[in-house]
Amino acid sequence: MELGEPPPKRHCASQCIICLKKLTGDVVKNPSPRGLQTLIDACEIWNDDTANGILPIEDKILSGEYPVSFHKTCRGTYTSKFNLKYAEKKKAEDITDKEAEERSSSSDPVPVRLTRGQSASSQFNIRSSCFVCGSSSFRKEKLTPVTFGTGESTRKKVLKAAEDTNNDVVFQRMVAHPDLFAYDAKYHRTCYSHLISIFPLQYHHSIFHMHR
Repeated sequence: MELGEPPPKRHCASQCIICLKKLTGDVVKNPSPRGLQTLIDACEIWNDDTANGILPIEDKILSGEYPVSFHKTCRGTYTSKFNLKYAEKKKAEDITDKEAEERSSSSDPVPVRLTRGQSASSQFNIRSSCFVCGSSSFRKEKLTPVTFGTGESTRKKVLKAAEDTNNDVVFQRMVAHPDLFAYDAKYHRTCYSHLISIFPLQYHHSIFHMHR
């Protein structure tokens, strides 16, 4: 803890370490080391007020020097995979916004690749439009969401295809959305398959001429 920094808000033995309210109902008074580590890991993702009270003393908590207790419902909600996915998604959005602000305020020249298509990407809604053709509908084909576990591989393939075809608009969309699953990205299967096919350049000219 740095000099002058206020100490973390402490809880008493009768309080839940997560919500800081009185321990009533179904509680865990002697968490297992694994349970404590799960809580610490969740704190690092949330980075909220609860985390600010726990992370500065995580070593003492994990060693047992600082005993903690919590409501089972609080622990379940705070460490829920679904809720943590939301926290990661929000963090990714905040990081992207911060990087955009830093780039715009920096006096250093921005790499050419990052500036190409940046204006179009900033106005693009990857949740409601295909990240390849940029349209919400194409030949009446429904949008397909990126599923968990496929986001990174899909993004790499699209980045490579965009690079090979000098498709700066699609390239910048991928740069602006580092986790397609977290951003709830969507695409048309036809557009995607054509983009990464052996004839991506021909598709690039036809599809963007259509939606220009």
